[in-house]
Amino acid sequence: MILPGNDIVKFGIVSDVEDGGDYLPKIIHINRDWLYDKYINEKLSVHEIGILCNADGSTIWKRLIRYNIPRRTAAETKSYNFPKQLLHRLYIKERKNTYQIAKELECSAETVSNYLKLYDIPIRSSAEANTGDLHWNWKGGTKPYCVKFNNTFKQYIRKKFDNTCFICGKSSIEDGNNLCVHHIDYNKNAICNGKEWAFVPLCRSCHTKTNYNRYYYFNLLINYWVCKYTENFIYDIDL
Repeated sequence: MILPGNDIVKFGIVSDVEDGGDYLPKIIHINRDWLYDKYINEKLSVHEIGILCNADGSTIWKRLIRYNIPRRTAAETKSYNFPKQLLHRLYIKERKNTYQIAKELECSAETVSNYLKLYDIPIRSSAEANTGDLHWNWKGGTKPYCVKFNNTFKQYIRKKFDNTCFICGKSSIEDGNNLCVHHIDYNKNAICNGKEWAFVPLCRSCHTKTNYNRYYYFNLLINYWVCKYTENFIYDIDL
């Protein structure tokens, strides 16, 4: 799905959004030759390139690595002259930490900290810097589950799969707990939106793993589920 009103195709870039859930990020496809020209020949920073193609500076940095384009060191970059408005937006409004900003602006985290102090921008404490959406493993905060995702439904899913972990085959007795009921598509509104199929039971160990590599486990479980359980089943319990 091409984003409306976006002119960046002329730069050899296509911007689209994967359908299927709000956990899937915007995907930016950037032409290597265009990126090389902007970064190496014109010596634009990753932040400046990001502005041109409506992408985050960290996204541009990852593309440089993917295309094996030599990255400049802090010493090789042009003299720093970061506007207060830019740093305020990145640090206060977008709540990025000094390391993320440094990577985007191609400088050191210490340089970012010095500019924050120069502009009297309040610096977060170490406790604040590792809380909520600033934590490295932040997943977007707590969102309510569908009201139909209750104990009756969970028990139904466990019994449907013989009380065994869908990934490793461990039973609930071996696990020592009731098996977790996992949303295959990570959509907490499943059931309410009619996706009654998108659940499998997992042991505690396997369920923990699904939170750290969502693309991998989404594809693994959805493909395996379709191949192994293609028959329709009647959903006949009272939620």
